[in-house]
Amino acid sequence: IRFVSDLLRAPRIAAAFPLVASPYIDPGTGMATDWRAGRIRTASRFTLDGLGMDQAIRGRKVGEDRPDFIVIDDIESSTDTPYMTKKKEGILTRVIIPAGSRGDRAIVFIQNMIHPQSIMASMVKRKATFMTRRRMSGPVPQIRGLAYEVESTPTGPQFVITGGEPTWPAYAGIDVSQQEIEDEGIGAFLIEKQHEEDVAEGDKFPRGMWRYAKTAP
Repeated sequence: IRFVSDLLRAPRIAAAFPLVASPYIDPGTGMATDWRAGRIRTASRFTLDGLGMDQAIRGRKVGEDRPDFIVIDDIESSTDTPYMTKKKEGILTRVIIPAGSRGDRAIVFIQNMIHPQSIMASMVKRKATFMTRRRMSGPVPQIRGLAYEVESTPTGPQFVITGGEPTWPAYAGIDVSQQEIEDEGIGAFLIEKQHEEDVAEGDKFPRGMWRYAKTAP
């Protein structure tokens, strides 16, 4: 919320959209209101609430208006147990989504596929039974067609990128991705940046390297 507040108060926004850059004035008191940590309400009557999964939002509204645009951002963790995943799904379907206005609400769910049983994985695999009218975008890997090999070094195995095309060259090119692999490990990189949710974080030998023998040697 604080970051959004700074953006709205930027000179270029204020010049083009003065009502968006100014706080809402309560007609009863004549005082600015609702420009705080949890809520921004502008003079144009645009209202933004920032909430966590553990906060009660059912029935939340401004005057008679319920939320018509809901953004669900990065709510899953690689350490989520099946119980936690089911609990979060319940909060989404029984608390957050029903809190929106009827008929004209839009929902955006931004999340990488943390693990095979995650909520986002179920949506990508078309197994989720809610938000069934969704339009999927992605998953988008940081490097398309990623290829890498393992080199032996004095400190242990080193995974080196040998091929692939960065999706965002200016933000995360090959050099940046290589550094992330060296700092975070190949397992974390494949999960967080490549969305390969079936790779266990911390694997020394990612599943992409595995080969299956038809018969035992």
